[in-house]
Amino acid sequence: MAELTKQQTIELEHQLQVRRIWLEKALIGVIIFVIGFFANRMIESHKSGLADKSFLFESRVNALLEMRRSYDNLSTHLHFSVFEKEGGLSARRDRYLADLIEFTKHANQHAFLFPRRFGESINHHVWVHQATVEREETLIKQDQWGFAVDVFQHFDEMTRTKLDDIAGDTAVPGTRSRFRFHAAKVSDPDEDVVQAFLRTNLEKWERRISGQGEKP
Repeated sequence: MAELTKQQTIELEHQLQVRRIWLEKALIGVIIFVIGFFANRMIESHKSGLADKSFLFESRVNALLEMRRSYDNLSTHLHFSVFEKEGGLSARRDRYLADLIEFTKHANQHAFLFPRRFGESINHHVWVHQATVEREETLIKQDQWGFAVDVFQHFDEMTRTKLDDIAGDTAVPGTRSRFRFHAAKVSDPDEDVVQAFLRTNLEKWERRISGQGEKP
């Protein structure tokens, strides 16, 4: 085999060097492409996560505000059922029931947005109003109106606290209500469980304010 001349050797080395340069450029291009691809994936994933959090935040806030607006109507109906003796509840019963159904529908639609215990507390409020609208005369007497006020304040505090939690705010110390609901104690087999729930909590409330019951 004939030996390469000096000129041929130089030309061959030049060709190899050019190929090496192009190979290095191609390799750098591949590396940049891969880095860019995964960087874009990470950015899109981050954006998607932020969008999901924003959607969840907005959904929770809107759900709480919607429930608070609906609950205001129930509070008004309960006030009339206690203080308006001349057809107060009878005249409003259909509207009271319709507003209760509307509130319950909202609560059920948004239940998946909140912890189970929050949903249970919402149900307790539904039971108080259900027990009222089912009777011709509510179990809550005029001299027990403080119980209804405590129920309203409990709902207001519960939803405000949840709004503060969502917004990341710290609740003001000393603002937590002493009121809480208790499980129904059915003493009569024929007694409706919802009526038993309201009666049980009225009795617990009476004992608490008289200093005879244990503090919640």
